[in-house]
Amino acid sequence: MRQTRVQAIGTAVPQYQASQEEVADWAKRVAFEQASVDGEREGRRAQSAIERVYRSSAIHRRASVLPDFVADPSDFIFFPPNWRLDPAPSTAARMELYRREAPPLARVAAERCLAAAPHLPRSAVTHLIVVTCTGFFAPGIDTILVEQLGLRPEVQRLQIGFMGCYAAFPALRTADAICRSDPEAVALVVCVELCSIHFRNDVTMENIVANCLFSDGAAAALLSSETESSTRGLATIVDSYTRIEEDSETQMTWTVTDTGFRMTLTAEVPETLHRGIAPFVGTLLGRNGLSVEEVGFWAVHPGGRRIVEAVRNRLELSEGAVSPSFEVLGQNGNMSSPTVLFVLDRCFARSPAPGAHGVALAFGPGLTLESMLFRAV
Repeated sequence: MRQTRVQAIGTAVPQYQASQEEVADWAKRVAFEQASVDGEREGRRAQSAIERVYRSSAIHRRASVLPDFVADPSDFIFFPPNWRLDPAPSTAARMELYRREAPPLARVAAERCLAAAPHLPRSAVTHLIVVTCTGFFAPGIDTILVEQLGLRPEVQRLQIGFMGCYAAFPALRTADAICRSDPEAVALVVCVELCSIHFRNDVTMENIVANCLFSDGAAAALLSSETESSTRGLATIVDSYTRIEEDSETQMTWTVTDTGFRMTLTAEVPETLHRGIAPFVGTLLGRNGLSVEEVGFWAVHPGGRRIVEAVRNRLELSEGAVSPSFEVLGQNGNMSSPTVLFVLDRCFARSPAPGAHGVALAFGPGLTLESMLFRAV
């Protein structure tokens, strides 16, 4: 009997990295100039809100394709040279930046992933699945990667777009279906997001939270079909499960505007997850004859500190079980779709015992809950 095996994972972040404190100081300057048009008191209130949100985020560092977030206006390379960031860059300008910066970042993650699986040459890759929601152009990243990675020109390509933080799961599920249907298939999944290019200078609490959390990154996973007795790779995909929570469609949204994409992330999300995560995970585990206590590792998408805490508390997980999630959040922030692959990479680096089961979870617009069950090789 054959099964789909995750052979390798590769990750990458952009070159411009800054501490969360540095980014908070920058955001406070921007917010003060924006809010103080209604008086200095409003400007100070906006700064206080940013200080509070950024300090409690559990994020220590983050990366961007832009150096602007730790620069003075005279040194900005993308935003207008003033603290109000006025006029705001257009969506067209942001897409031009995305087209220039996203493919190289995606390539680094893919190269690292392929290098980690030397037993599968590039000529063996039959399918390429690209995941992104922060930018679009055509011909797209998929065609660029085929050429730059030296893949065969007849590689079958698919792009999964605008699904947000959980989008790695539909990609992995598609790769799984491909590998199950064709034992010769080798699928490369590449997720890349440039969230920081959509920074917005309004001072609503929802926008402050979005600006605080989201950063840039890329991750890739290589999957293939293996026999049950094979010991190659990291883990076997056992099962997956997805569900849309009722009455939650407004809690997380991603809207195209004339000045970039606007993210909405309400305070209700952790509450919805706390309410729904136990029966959701229970369904996945129950149909595979497992309990929460029998899961050896957890890869929880760190959408934010409160989200990880809601999952941990509701499932009664240990601090160690969610430490990979908090480590990724602390060092990278929320990079949207690649983030859960960063967490899985850390889980596999801990060398779970052969046969140990692991659960990966992510959440996004819908409010959509996604999960995947793995068995370590």
